[in-house]
Amino acid sequence: MDSPLSFRVISAIFRTPLQDIKPSIIASLKKLGTDYVDLFLVHSPHGHDVRVTLPAVWKEMENIKNEGLAKSIGVSNYKVEDLRITLESAKIAPAVNQVSFTSLPSDRVYNGMYYR
Repeated sequence: MDSPLSFRVISAIFRTPLQDIKPSIIASLKKLGTDYVDLFLVHSPHGHDVRVTLPAVWKEMENIKNEGLAKSIGVSNYKVEDLRITLESAKIAPAVNQVSFTSLPSDRVYNGMYYR
């Protein structure tokens, strides 16, 4: 009987050096006991020289998808300009741009965590 439960495996990189992106997902897959993730995200464009780094990071993400390590690849917390820079050289468009939304005052939210 098929299980009524369904889940997706999602992983992300955050400020991971370019040369460590593939080893990072391979280590995650090993820990998760699976051959692929359903979605692999670049968590944030912040902290990088976006004109140089974003296209290079995205090319590595495309390689990971093409190798079957991720079914889909996407970004998180990208502004329109970050997406434009990424898409200029992309062969595969990001499947998603995951963004945070909260009704809390911005001075009470830090890195997605609520502070009183």
